[in-house]
Amino acid sequence: MKNIKLFFAFFLGFFAAVFLSMKSDSAADLHLPEVMGIHMIKVKDGVSEQKAIDFILNKELPSVKELKGMNVSLCKADRGNHAGDLFVVYTMSKAQREKYFPSETEYSQEIIDYQTKHADIGEEGAKLYEQGEFVGDLILLGSGR
Repeated sequence: MKNIKLFFAFFLGFFAAVFLSMKSDSAADLHLPEVMGIHMIKVKDGVSEQKAIDFILNKELPSVKELKGMNVSLCKADRGNHAGDLFVVYTMSKAQREKYFPSETEYSQEIIDYQTKHADIGEEGAKLYEQGEFVGDLILLGSGR
């Protein structure tokens, strides 16, 4: 639990530093996502981290563009308890999250169709890495200076 709290503190501190340097007063003007879903990625033993990173950046992330309103980024923590760990960060509006993921265990037909269409990418990715800890969905409550 302490590791998760420290990660959130680092993550939110980073975003706060970026957003506080901007000259806008509203979240909409700052283009803040309403939802940020954070998932840890664990590279499998015997696989180079760079190979997994290249695969995610060049195969997986480009395919996500088909899902309108969802952005996915690959991040690597460089400080704190998660230094060196890889994370996939999903950003979207609350409406898009509810559309694609009606609950934590339920996927929309659009997501199911996307996964079916790109099953080869999923299978190849499963050889390189596995899903680690699901840190959670962060919901934007507000921002300030």
